[in-house]
Amino acid sequence: MKLDIGKLMAINPPIRMTALSLCLSLTILCCCNPLLGQGKGKRGPSLVRVDKVVVQNRNVTQNFIGSLRPSRRAVIGSGVDGRVEDVLVKEGFQVGADSSIDSAEFVGQPIVEIKKTTLDIEIDAAKIELLSRQNVLAELETSMPREIAVAKAKTKQSEAQLSFAKTSMERIQRLGSNGISQKEIDEVNSQYKLQLQIHNANLADLEKLESTKQLRQKIAAQRVKAQEAELRRLSDLRSKYTIRAPFSGFVSRKLVERGDWVNRGAPVAEIIQLDPIELKVNVPQRFIHNLQKSFDESSNEKPLQVKVTLNSHAELFYGKVKSIVPEADSRSRTFPVIIQIDNKKTNKGYVLKSGMLARASLAIGEPKPVKVISKDALVLSNDKIEVFVVDASSKVRSVQVKTGAADGEKIEVIGDLKRGDMVVTHGNERLRAGQQVKVIN
Repeated sequence: MKLDIGKLMAINPPIRMTALSLCLSLTILCCCNPLLGQGKGKRGPSLVRVDKVVVQNRNVTQNFIGSLRPSRRAVIGSGVDGRVEDVLVKEGFQVGADSSIDSAEFVGQPIVEIKKTTLDIEIDAAKIELLSRQNVLAELETSMPREIAVAKAKTKQSEAQLSFAKTSMERIQRLGSNGISQKEIDEVNSQYKLQLQIHNANLADLEKLESTKQLRQKIAAQRVKAQEAELRRLSDLRSKYTIRAPFSGFVSRKLVERGDWVNRGAPVAEIIQLDPIELKVNVPQRFIHNLQKSFDESSNEKPLQVKVTLNSHAELFYGKVKSIVPEADSRSRTFPVIIQIDNKKTNKGYVLKSGMLARASLAIGEPKPVKVISKDALVLSNDKIEVFVVDASSKVRSVQVKTGAADGEKIEVIGDLKRGDMVVTHGNERLRAGQQVKVIN
């Protein structure tokens, strides 16, 4: 189609200027872009861009699909029977340490409160009983020395009286019957025997006090310790009426409501930890030997790294092999491999979430040279993948290939290609084998 400039000039001036501008713009665009200037009916070489085939040493990798899962999961149960007084969280809430409690140990955030009025009454009674037993022990520690001192004084007194009675009796015996009646002699003898009995009784009381002093104090101290243990038991029981998160994480399920009656052991909530998050993939038996070898050669400083991709995220993630479960599934003969991934946190939560499908690229063999080309060079048809190679005469030949592991914009290929071959990356959609081309890059 030819443009008649004369006819354009004869048009109404505003329309004429617009048409003239459009004509000049199309002419300039076709002159500047050789690809646009090449019409369907034009003869001559097709304009293409090319890229070289390169050879790289790559680990033999294989992609495995699995599901992301929490690194820790806990279904929290009630430690006591009781009625739910309050539920402090909802599903999706983040829970962590309780900053209001000054403790070196982890103190989980409260999740559910169980009513504990009756228990508080028992604790008050136990405190009163403990105070009473402590007072008894304190009284023993102060009264026993006084009782022993009194017993010693009575013993000395009775000893003196016994000595006097004995002296009187001996004097009477020396005098004989000279001027002394038998009644007086009997009275002196009786007085001596009485004082001897009193003294012996005082000695027995003193020995009893001295021998039982430590025992009585020990019994009282043990009663105090027993009551202290009972109070600790009640305090520990009271702590179970406040159900706390065992670690920092998120509430994935809330299983009770206020007013529910829960039995001991009944679940009340489920907590999951998402940082780090884990990916579990099942690896066939034929790959496990080489994967285990690579894992054995890794260390904490140089872990066995894994590339992880998700269809829902354009970002590439990196993880490390945490463990290889040494027991295969009896039906599929695959071994679970656990990969640990650091989860990125945003203002609204973590990027990776439990249950997402992910693809892990695992090293299953020794590094070997592979041919790598740009992904744009691949031409996909119904039953084959081909690339077009430009030869020295600027003609293209079709080469069927198979693809391997991809890395960014590059992909491994297997086929009749060699290092340095020029493969078409742009303009290859309608090429045919043997067609003449012109490289414009």
